[in-house]
Formats: sequence, structure tokens, C-alpha cells
Amino acid sequence: MVKKKFIIIFFIVIAIIAAVVFNLKVFNVVLNETGVHNVNIDSVVTEDIFDLSHEKYLLFDTEEYRQKLLKTGLIEEVSVEKNYFDVIINLKWRTPIISVESGNSNIILDKDGYVLYILNQEQKMDFQNKIGVISGLVVKSARLGEPVITENDHILENAVNLYLLILNNKELFTLEYLIPNIKIEQDRIIQVINPKFYIDFGDGSEIEDKFSKAVAIFNKMCEKQVTTGIINVSRKNHYVYETWKD
Repeated sequence: MVKKKFIIIFFIVIAIIAAVVFNLKVFNVVLNETGVHNVNIDSVVTEDIFDLSHEKYLLFDTEEYRQKLLKTGLIEEVSVEKNYFDVIINLKWRTPIISVESGNSNIILDKDGYVLYILNQEQKMDFQNKIGVISGLVVKSARLGEPVITENDHILENAVNLYLLILNNKELFTLEYLIPNIKIEQDRIIQVINPKFYIDFGDGSEIEDKFSKAVAIFNKMCEKQVTTGIINVSRKNHYVYETWKD
């Protein structure tokens, strides 16, 4: 009889412990971030998305949650792991690299063309002189966390690749590096050095080859202290410097 009571009590205790453990919530979220995301600007990602205090630890699905984070479009890479009732999140934010002027707004994109921020004139000052600028491109659709849609996405892709080449090869330039201003004119990519000195990359096809040729001509002009003109690398195997004509 005593043994039977002991067994009953034992199973009751086990059941209580199991119920307690089953209902335990996530204790803590360890967030390891690479890059910076400004939650003060209107965004589809807020700090609430990392609040897992309401989640039952044993039922928490790490892969489902990882996909939820990726669907925001603002996170490039992420891993989610459980560790003794904690959840560890390692993520890499998409990095803003280029600003596309569109009416009174500036659309901030990453290297893959994802929209990270849509800024008004006051907000854009946060990025002033920090990232490249593209003007003259007609934007058809811009939604946070989604790829931007323009009238010529191929031109945009080539313009972004040009900016990345400039960003990653600053040592190739004779003059002090400046954040480039890129404008689109009649489906041609123009890098503006100053109002009377620019580089014409055409449609931006074979951009790496055109870039290397443009840099060589640019540095020769700088050695001669020439600060006006057009470096025309728009046509393959026809790379020339043209004097500026008012």
C-alpha cells in the first residue's frame, strides 16, 4: 500500500515538473549583430520582433523564427539557436550603400537593391556625405524590405556595381577620395567629379573594364592638373578624354 502511494506521488511530482518545464518561457535573448539598423526611422523591423519572453521554450521553432526575420528583407544573414532556455540570434543587417533620389524622398538601398529606408528631406541628413547618391532614375515602386523597382533595373544594378568598385578601390585615385555622385541621363551612367568634369560609362556594361580604363585616364588628367572635361568610356575599346565645351 505504501509502495503504491509512493508510486502515485512520484508520478504526480513528475507530472508537475513536466508541466512546469513545458510552460517555461524563453529566459533571455542573446542578440549578436553585425552592421547597424536605425529603428528610429520608420521600419518594418522594430525592437519588438526580438522580444521572445512570451514564447514557450520547448515549443519555440528556431527555423520558423529565422524565416520570419529573413522575410523582413532587412536582414542579410541570420542563425537562431537554443541554449539552456536562452535563444541566441546571430544576424547581419543589410548595409546601406546608395541613395536613390526620387521626388522629395531618398530611397536607401543595399548592394542587392533592397529598400532599407525611405527618407524625407530632414531624415536624409543622417546619411549626408556617408553613402553614394544616384539621381535621374525613375522609381516605379519602393517598399521597405523589398527590392526597388525602377524603369531600368539593369542600369541601377550597373550603377550600384560602379559605386562598389569606387568604394573598394579608393587607393587607385590620385585625388582625395570623394563620395561619388552618379546620375542617369538617357540610360547612361554618369559619374560626376564636379559640375564640369565627369565620366561617361554608357549603359554600364562590362563595368569593371570601363572602370579601370576610366581611372587610368582620370589620374593622367589629375597629373596634368586638368579639372574639367569628359572621360568617355561608354564604348568598348574606345576610351577617350574630351575637353569641356560650355
